[in-house]
Amino acid sequence: MTPVEAERQLAAAADRHREALASRDEPGRPEAGQHVAAKAVDRADELVWFALRQGSEAGVSSERLAEVSGWEPGAVREGLRAPS
Repeated sequence: MTPVEAERQLAAAADRHREALASRDEPGRPEAGQHVAAKAVDRADELVWFALRQGSEAGVSSERLAEVSGWEPGAVREGLRAPS
């Protein structure tokens, strides 16, 4: 995978994550809906972490990964060091 493609995929994953968070935080959701929304955020988290690892393997710096994802640089670096 090229760095450009890795950044594109990460940006898309980060957008999906933000959408999942916004959906989860909508007021007035029934309890069952809250559970479904929380699971969607969990899946979106995993998608972003996958895209971050792919980007790192493609040679994108952790600083650039943080910039593209909108996540804190320290969290990105820490997450990339953690076993998958």
